[in-house]
Amino acid sequence: MKFKIITAISVIFLASCSSGDGGGNNGGTSGSTAPTTAASVNQAAYVSPTNVYRFGHNSIANIAITGAPADTDYSRWAMAHSGDAYRLYFFQAGSSDTIYQFVFNGASYEWGFGTAISTLTITGAPADADSSHFAMVHDGTTYRLYLKSTADPTIMYQFGWNGASYAWGHNSIPQLMISDAPVDNCGKGEAFSPT
Repeated sequence: MKFKIITAISVIFLASCSSGDGGGNNGGTSGSTAPTTAASVNQAAYVSPTNVYRFGHNSIANIAITGAPADTDYSRWAMAHSGDAYRLYFFQAGSSDTIYQFVFNGASYEWGFGTAISTLTITGAPADADSSHFAMVHDGTTYRLYLKSTADPTIMYQFGWNGASYAWGHNSIPQLMISDAPVDNCGKGEAFSPT
């Protein structure tokens, strides 16, 4: 599997959330409330050859989010670059299988901009797939989505876009193992022992 190398490395932070706890809510089932508004994202970029990411360096410092549905869950988000567009994703509040897609339109991250599919679904997810956090990547051929297991922090589930949904195992290795991770690097900082 080949991945595209992006030379401009950026970090994006949600700029403002007006309500909710701002943490992951595991699909809205744990009782926590998703933030209701995130007007924009802040962007920092890598300053070569240092070890610093600087706010606004070589990048737009603050980018608006536009057109978001009222039930957008701003606490669960990911980004990807598809080779032609920067994409931002949020789960639908209370859902573990519905994601909203935003595309950078030159001025803002706009919901469903251009040819982007505005609402995406996840299919075939294992029962212990954790939707409180997720990651996205485009490898030059396939859009991929990743969820970790709630039962075992060393397991990551891989989904591939099949033209209709992010299907578990489509054009992908369905289950990936994370090995040799530092014990203090387990999402919430807790130590774990691989089995």
